[in-house]
Amino acid sequence: MINFAVNDYILALDPSYKCTGWCIGKISTGKHNILDQCVKLIDFGSIPTNSKNIGESLIQIESTIEQLIKKYNISYIVSEQSFVSNNRVTAMRLSQMHGVLMLVAAKYNLKITYYSVMTLKSKTLGKITTKKADGTKKTGEEMKKEVAAKVMEIFKDDLYNKTPTLDETDSMSALVTFILMGGEEIEKKKKKRGKK
Repeated sequence: MINFAVNDYILALDPSYKCTGWCIGKISTGKHNILDQCVKLIDFGSIPTNSKNIGESLIQIESTIEQLIKKYNISYIVSEQSFVSNNRVTAMRLSQMHGVLMLVAAKYNLKITYYSVMTLKSKTLGKITTKKADGTKKTGEEMKKEVAAKVMEIFKDDLYNKTPTLDETDSMSALVTFILMGGEEIEKKKKKRGKK
């Protein structure tokens, strides 16, 4: 568990090939809004990658992440974990993006803490329900909107009269989860095999 210090800055990311959401959180003093921490949302935005050229997109992501690290003297990076897609091209591009994130983090001697999409949703919402009241399954978009509403409630005083996009609120859920988890990654315990 990390003992966060006042003025620690955290960069939270929602990596995506089309548009990577990011936010900056700062450990501060004052009223606690996430467990026993006062976390201020300092800034948020996104990195749209409209280029069809993957190389140009990766350079744009690298440059922006590096600027954020330098500007805010980042102490920690947290990111949504890449998931395996059935689409090979998407899976490859996400892997390349995560490689760029790892490279930039290594340049600045920072570790990236990853959480799965479902961990981000369940930690941010307190619990997760995948079905609606009528018993039908919620869509991914509906779940994203639930998370967005919750993080906007948590950071209502720090939104600067801006309405964040769903990519940006997903990055905010990574920030919330990181604080709730004390900076620890979730590790699944391996089952012991019985002797034959």
